[in-house]
Amino acid sequence: MDLEKYRVEDDEKGKKNAYIFKADDVYETMLHGLKNGKIKGTTTYNEKINSCWTWRTQEANIWTGYANEGKSLWLKQLCLIKALKENKKFIFCSPEDYPADEFYDDLIHTLTGKTTDRDYGYERVISEELYKKAFDLIKDKFIFLYIEPPHNSIRSVLEEFKRIIKRENDIYGCIIDPLLKFSRPKEMAETRDDIYAAYIGSICVDFARQTNTSFHLVMHQVTPIIDKDNKKYPEPSMYRVKGGGSWADGFDNVLAVWRPNYAL
Repeated sequence: MDLEKYRVEDDEKGKKNAYIFKADDVYETMLHGLKNGKIKGTTTYNEKINSCWTWRTQEANIWTGYANEGKSLWLKQLCLIKALKENKKFIFCSPEDYPADEFYDDLIHTLTGKTTDRDYGYERVISEELYKKAFDLIKDKFIFLYIEPPHNSIRSVLEEFKRIIKRENDIYGCIIDPLLKFSRPKEMAETRDDIYAAYIGSICVDFARQTNTSFHLVMHQVTPIIDKDNKKYPEPSMYRVKGGGSWADGFDNVLAVWRPNYAL
């Protein structure tokens, strides 16, 4: 939809960032939904995952879990499957994967199941032929964005995402991983966590809706306490996302990756 057609004009200052829609303006869209159905989630190619979550554009998702339990790798794997099965394209802004060669190298490792590190022994290392084949499969489906701190606020990342989407024109998913590696804007440095969470939720959800993409933000859980009886960490909860339960209030979905026996 061309929002400019509906932008509110200000007699003194020009155009505002406000839009007015009358029922007639969206009637054709409503009819299309009536005849063809609403936007549905699409498969992850794993029936167990599909039972609780499927890919859906215009949604903003939080992925959470304890440190080093594989939430980032899990999300990468889901993106990789979607990219290869359906020719989808993704943008990652993931400071922990910088420099970019490490990011793409990790995708090849995930895809082939073969290590790319010769220190693990020659017999376990991927061949150059297979490496090149895997590289050709992923090279046009993933874009890596890096913004130097302290300029890497979430708003700055979303603005860069929008520029890439405008240029590439076929981006399906956008991933920010993890939140704690991104700077708060100076004006929000002393802001309470719940207010900051509401702010980030509002701009991320709006981004997903306006760009018609599937948006993902990776977050940690608060430091867990091992259960005295079973010696395990408790199941992750949307209310224990680091920064408070307000994060869950501002996003469409909260998904937790949990390895119950990790503490053992």
